[in-house]
Amino acid sequence: MRAYCAVLVVSGAAAAVLLGFDRRSETGWFAAFMFFCFIGLALAIVIHESGHALAAALVGFRIFRIQVGRGRPVWEGRIARIPVSLHELPLSGWVSAAPSTARFVRGRAVLFVLGGVLMNLAVAAAFFLVWQRGLTGALARLPLVAFFAMFWSNLLGILNLFPRQVSGPVGRTGTDGLVLLQVLFSRGVADQWRQQHYVLGAHFASAAERWEESSDWATRGLALFPDSFPLLLYRSVSLGNTGRWNEARELSIDLLARTHAQPFWLAMLKNNIAWFDFLLDSAELRSEAARLSEEALAAIPWHPALLGTRGAVLLAQGKPEEALQLLATSVEPTRPPRSRADNLLLVSMAHAARGDSAEARRNLDLARSLAPDPLLLKRAESACAV
Repeated sequence: MRAYCAVLVVSGAAAAVLLGFDRRSETGWFAAFMFFCFIGLALAIVIHESGHALAAALVGFRIFRIQVGRGRPVWEGRIARIPVSLHELPLSGWVSAAPSTARFVRGRAVLFVLGGVLMNLAVAAAFFLVWQRGLTGALARLPLVAFFAMFWSNLLGILNLFPRQVSGPVGRTGTDGLVLLQVLFSRGVADQWRQQHYVLGAHFASAAERWEESSDWATRGLALFPDSFPLLLYRSVSLGNTGRWNEARELSIDLLARTHAQPFWLAMLKNNIAWFDFLLDSAELRSEAARLSEEALAAIPWHPALLGTRGAVLLAQGKPEEALQLLATSVEPTRPPRSRADNLLLVSMAHAARGDSAEARRNLDLARSLAPDPLLLKRAESACAV
């Protein structure tokens, strides 16, 4: 976000200063073009995701969420009853959608995948046609460089057809081009997309800490796809967050024996087992928790949940200083209230282990204010009472 804002500020300021002194300055016009390109690129992302959402609605896909940008959310709300979030770095986006029925899935999926690029091309074509006919009315007051920046930004939407893997809201995914190739040439497309319907439902319910709803999505999906790794994973997460830690751990251990899982899912699974080991608070499980939490964090070193679990395991090993370094990093980006409360309780327990009772009590009180029933409340209260 800082880099994006810095480019906007520097290019905008340079354009204003240079063109203020000399309207014919080539450097000034180049800076202005860069300024409008970055603004145009952000708008092109919004247009692109709007195209996917419109296509999803037209082909009857359920839209679970629209996300514009990555990083911390700066606005969250609903548009036409669809959850929408705008994030601090507006240079990417996702529309999480899937079919709820199995009819004509391949054709519907093709239209959904192409919706974003087609919308960008339509906007770029509109800008080009208006430019050819000449700018009139309000458009005449728009700098020509801004006009061309918007044209090129939308035209660049076609680059999303280049097939490659990217990080998405639910693990690794692909650009429109890669997903399109998979839709056109992969076997079992209908089952893959139908399964995704339940995976997305379980994921977003889990992210909102609606554990029973997430479990319901997973259970209904597993009735159709009993070997689905993501659905079994979300089933174990729901069990763990409703206090059934032994069941959650046993299911997760069984899943770990499967070697075909994607690296993202495998890292999350290892993290979950380490977390369940910590919750069970058994000395026999500490070596397993230490190994799996270390492997998980090495695979996804930025993820707040993995940072928190590794911090919890280090705390259980009697290393509060090392634990605090990781926990301080995991608390800030953790948004769901109970998860954030549990992170603060871990921080409280670490401060208590260091003998800093004032900080331990402060974090304990803050956690209580966020959620009435975090998983670690009793353990933190016990640690602070010592």
